[in-house]
Amino acid sequence: MGRETAAAAYGFLSISGTLEQGLLGGLLVLNELGRPLEFHCTASVKANRAQQILYGPTLAPFLYGEQIGTTLAAKAKHPMRMYFVAQPETLAMRPTIDVPVALVLPRDAARREELSRHRFETVSLAGFTLGTHFADPDDSRRITEACEALLDFDLLEPFERIEEAVAEAQKTAA
Repeated sequence: MGRETAAAAYGFLSISGTLEQGLLGGLLVLNELGRPLEFHCTASVKANRAQQILYGPTLAPFLYGEQIGTTLAAKAKHPMRMYFVAQPETLAMRPTIDVPVALVLPRDAARREELSRHRFETVSLAGFTLGTHFADPDDSRRITEACEALLDFDLLEPFERIEEAVAEAQKTAA
């Protein structure tokens, strides 16, 4: 056990739902072998009408990044090397934490094209394209260094685990 707690930890964070019906966040913390160290999820988060009006087009990054992403990152007990996220709005958590955050871009060309309207820098790593928060130019280097142990790792697969675990948690809570 002592060895596993000292191992590098990587956070995979995904958010499901809609702004209108509510968002659910899930954080899966893995070691470099892809084994789970922790899992956390949120209750449904929904903006009230005043927030929708006041935040306007910045509502999604606020909810995804600052409300859900930062809250889940604060719950993590293992020191993170970095976070991988599934939604571009979640990159907004980067200014609130001390480690890099990378958007794992899907392999589907149509979905990638849809995401291109968001503002982020890109870096290629082991067959994946990652998006980084535009405000931290040093993140590309830091991400490459943090991911040295993950070169044979499927960076999209943990998001499937999160979706299933959040759905299971919802069933248990109902």
